[in-house]
Amino acid sequence: MIYEHLIEPSLLAKLAQDRRNCKDFVRQFSEPSPRVISNFPKFKSFRKLAYNALSIDDSENTKQRLDELILFVKEAHRVERTNVFSGEISWHENVALASKSCFADYALVERQEPEYFSGKIIRLKDFEEGLDDLQGQAIVEKEVGKMVGAFGNLLRLSQDITFVDPYFSDNPKVWEVFIALVSEAVKDAPCKGTSITVLYSAEKANLPAPSHLLNKFERENPHLFDDLDRLEFITLESKADNEDLHNRYLITELAGLSLGFGFDARGEGQTDDVSILGKELYETRYKQYVEMEAFTLVNKVSKIIRHK
Repeated sequence: MIYEHLIEPSLLAKLAQDRRNCKDFVRQFSEPSPRVISNFPKFKSFRKLAYNALSIDDSENTKQRLDELILFVKEAHRVERTNVFSGEISWHENVALASKSCFADYALVERQEPEYFSGKIIRLKDFEEGLDDLQGQAIVEKEVGKMVGAFGNLLRLSQDITFVDPYFSDNPKVWEVFIALVSEAVKDAPCKGTSITVLYSAEKANLPAPSHLLNKFERENPHLFDDLDRLEFITLESKADNEDLHNRYLITELAGLSLGFGFDARGEGQTDDVSILGKELYETRYKQYVEMEAFTLVNKVSKIIRHK
């Protein structure tokens, strides 16, 4: 439901020539859109290349709109990549090499297509003709493979991942999905260093202790455990006159998903409504759950994996 977009810097300069194209770009990359911007090349290099693409004939309005687009990119959630951007070769050659080492969903280009690009191409003329929206909602079958297919790209592209499920446990229907999702998070990730946090309720009966879950994970999945930078299980209780720990979310630095029934597999024919959170909702839920402003921490067990 989330898709990485590698953007040719000169495309931004061209979009800045038309106000409608600028508005479309901002809308397409604002929550709850599934489109996210790749931080490749790094922002300072990207900004320099975009400004260098301006023509001496471009108007002051174009330059001002480019300033606004550059600021938007700077403040947007961006996918990190370990690939090194070389100034000795073209953007197209860099993108081809980056997508060869790790799959990329889309490339936004002015005209020329990168050779051997792994994903889909969006050209300037596509913006001019009107870009189709990607869906930010889905009906997801509650079967392991279907859930991995729906959530996997967000997990793969993210580095800091928080699962929120008040009834999280080592029940096989929950645990199997969790292991499959964590496996997807570290497989073919564009940037190494994935951290996983699981938040669940300290007020529900018969749920396992965080220490039990951490030990079970490490014992049963040692190689997957070693692939993570951090893994932690945390129980919470609601603060007085504040949010109840009730809804289920998957929240990362890139986006947040809201789930109706949680992370358990219920078999063929059982479905769940999944939606990408809008900007205001995302910021609210991020503060409440990831920063834990709405809850009291009861028990926390974590392990930071020291990679050699």
